[in-house]
This record gives sequence, C-alpha cells and structure tokens, in this order.
Amino acid sequence: MPKTKRKKRVTAGRKVEIEAPDKAESSSKEQKATTSTITPADHVATYDLSKEAQALVSSVSQDSHAMTLAHEFRDLCSRHANPSNAAAMRQYMRNKFAFFGLKAPERRQLQKKFTSAHRDEIVSRPFLLRFAMSLWEQEERECQLYGVDLMSEFRREALGETDADFAEAVACAEVLITTKSWWDTVDMLASHMVGYMVSQRKEKGVALMEQWIASPCLWLRRTALLHQLNYKAETDVKVLFKFCLAVAGEEEFFIRKAIGWALRQYSWTDSNAVRQFVETNRDSLSKLSVREASKHL
Repeated sequence: MPKTKRKKRVTAGRKVEIEAPDKAESSSKEQKATTSTITPADHVATYDLSKEAQALVSSVSQDSHAMTLAHEFRDLCSRHANPSNAAAMRQYMRNKFAFFGLKAPERRQLQKKFTSAHRDEIVSRPFLLRFAMSLWEQEERECQLYGVDLMSEFRREALGETDADFAEAVACAEVLITTKSWWDTVDMLASHMVGYMVSQRKEKGVALMEQWIASPCLWLRRTALLHQLNYKAETDVKVLFKFCLAVAGEEEFFIRKAIGWALRQYSWTDSNAVRQFVETNRDSLSKLSVREASKHL
C-alpha cells in the first residue's frame, strides 16, 4: 500500500500532520485524479474561474508594482540558488515545477528578510492579495510557497473587515488554489487561509464550502474537506461528515486521502464520533479513507 511521509507543522495545540505523498503514491487512481484536472503544460486546473476571481486576476495584471516586487523576490532567491537541490526537489515533485533549490529554512530566512524590508506595503490590503497572486505568476515553486506563507501569516489582513473584503479574499483563494495546483500549496491554503476565513465569516464561509465541495475542480473539493483541520473542538461535525459522504464515492486519490486525513485529525478531538462514523459508513467509504481515518482510533 502507498506510504506517506509526514512533515510536522506546529499550530496552537496539537501538531497538524502536513501530508507529503512520496513516489510510491503514483498509483493509477492518483494518476487519473491528477491528469483529469491539471494540464501538463502549466499545472493550471481545467476550471472556469468565477467572475469575481476573473476580475481580481484582471486587476493584478494592471498592478505593475506587485509584479515588480514579485520579480525582486525571485531575483533574491536566484542569487541563493542550489542547482543540485533544485534537481532533487523537481524530481520529488514529479517535474511539475521548477525550483531554485532552496530548502524551507533557507527560503523562510529570505522571506523574512524580504517581508521586513517591504512590510508596510506587503501587509496592506488589497496589495497583499495582488502580491501573492503575482508570486503565483513566477516560474519557480519557492515563489508560490512564499505566497502560501504570506496568506497564513497575514490571514487576518487578507480577510479584511467588510463583506466586499471577504468576497475579494475568496476570489484570491480561488485563484491560488486552482492555479499551479498541487498538495504542497493547496493543503496549507485550505487549512490556514480558507479555514480562517470560514471561521470568521461562518454563515458565508460554510455556504462557500457547500459550493466548493460540489465543484468540478478536485482541489476546491479537497479544500472543502480540509478547511477544518485546525478547528479541533470548534469543528462543525455535521459539515465534516456531510462533506466526507458527499464525495465518498469518488475514485480520485487526493479526495479519498483527504477524507481520511480530515477524519483522522478530528479523531484527536472526538475519537468516538469518528469511530462511529467510520463503522456506520464503512461500505460507502473507500478502504484508503477508512485506513487513514482509523490510524489513531
């Protein structure tokens, strides 16, 4: 059976397992899932953006300063490039993305330095959203990973205060999740940026997740499954179980894996509820989902 490497990321309370599929997970089901939603040329999900997301993309294309700043970060990374590391990282990510070869600690040191030098403008809204999207336009994966970290660290600023701010943040999240999509960016955006947005705008947020769990884009469906990973006792159990059952019949590897991960994470909070759900719905859930959900039961 597929093995999984796990990277520990510290959050408030229990550590959340950020799952990193290794090469052994190139199963036929995973291949079916990825090739049906990602074009080989640019890794963009075959998904029509909402009108709000399209409008935001248009505004970013007109913000030359955001793009200039993204180019400056890219240039900073290029001066510390490690070709040997880059080749290994590219291979690990199945040649889907180019890399400078910066390992996470070094990359985050550069990010910290760059953010500090440009903090006033980077954390201002809506420039923060436009800057993150401009980082997505860069070729090397380190740029998108910087964008992910920005959306996590400054998620409160990204969300804003008004309904219009929320709509714009949703549009940004939609673009980032459905563009150059892979688990390394999607899962962090789901559990940090989107999870925070939903927790702060409960009614609108849950309604959005109801839309995303039925989306033709598997990465939006995966996001809907994973957005409560950090909620612990605040988890909306009805939503969690409802979403798991809504996509339980899918064959896509990344959906089946996400179901198991979401259930396993909640089992730290209420193991009895997860155990009962798994037993009651064992015939509906895939073996992979059941196995992942049951690891700590």
